[in-house]
Amino acid sequence: MTMMLKPCPFCGGPADIHYEVRAGFCLKCEARGPITDGGTLIAELWNNRPLPPPLTGPSYAHDYHHLATEAANEAIAAASIHRPLNSVHEAYAVILEELDEAWEIVKRKHHRRDYYQLRRELIQTAAMCLRAIHDTIGTLPEKPADQHPTHQEL
Repeated sequence: MTMMLKPCPFCGGPADIHYEVRAGFCLKCEARGPITDGGTLIAELWNNRPLPPPLTGPSYAHDYHHLATEAANEAIAAASIHRPLNSVHEAYAVILEELDEAWEIVKRKHHRRDYYQLRRELIQTAAMCLRAIHDTIGTLPEKPADQHPTHQEL
């Protein structure tokens, strides 16, 4: 009997059964369903998964605030040991270096990824984005939303 899995509830991609892991698995975003004893239970659990929680509300905002604080703390720590970024070109190079480190982890097969290290690299990338803004642009004067300051105005 062939067990059909519904599309991924996260990205809509096709899903298949990963018999070694004993779970449903999205072929597009690599989401994995609950691990089971196998058989028809894999399809049943995958196909009856609840939808992910809505991306709004106090819990969601708290998660973003926590991540932003973590990135800000990382930026402060980096600024205490490294000189300021001198230009947007230098800032871009530093951000790209951090993002490349994350990309090296992403390219690994899902079961070989160190998600703790990936999270750290992404936090460091966010921190370097904050430093880029702080060191090269700073705070801009208030302007109407439809107007953007030019280099000469800064």
